[in-house]
Amino acid sequence: MNKAIEKASGDWINFMNAGDSFNDKQTVSYVMLNKSDNTEMIYGNHKLKGSNKIRKAFALNDWYFTMPFCHQTLFVATHLLKTKPFDTDYKLAADYDFIINMLHLEKKFEYIDKTLAIFMLGGIATSNKDITNFEAIKVLIKNNVSQEEIEKSIWYKRIAKIDYIHNLEQTIINREKTIKGKEYIINKLERESQRNSANFKTK
Repeated sequence: MNKAIEKASGDWINFMNAGDSFNDKQTVSYVMLNKSDNTEMIYGNHKLKGSNKIRKAFALNDWYFTMPFCHQTLFVATHLLKTKPFDTDYKLAADYDFIINMLHLEKKFEYIDKTLAIFMLGGIATSNKDITNFEAIKVLIKNNVSQEEIEKSIWYKRIAKIDYIHNLEQTIINREKTIKGKEYIINKLERESQRNSANFKTK
């Protein structure tokens, strides 16, 4: 994305990944015709590919809780990305880090209540949610978000859920081992009992 930013010559940049698309052919012209003159970042709603359910953007004030909007709906004034490109220390949360930086710099965001993009699940971010979650928490820590607020975030809750599932799986595995161990002992005792019984009859 940073290589694309270097080559960009237009006034606005939007990143549309493989498998994703604008909602319709008029999306870009609609955004450009309906934006305010002084805006620097424009965002809107999205849908998942194969679904007609519209997913509304979150309030920007909830940025510490989750990604406020789908990155594919975001139009950024080129000069902002030229000045501050994505931080390559993040593999999957660089867009989240960039948006938070722009909020802290009090750049002008504008919400357009319209479905702008169609997002396809199964990409690198959705397929590697554990990395995304940990990187997002690193972004929050870097931005001095309190532990209390971090624990409210969707990123933290996802990790806690993963840990819960892991612990639950481990408990089930341990119980299965215990059950198998008890079954082994029972079977062993039954075999010994049968041998003793056979020996007794022989005598």
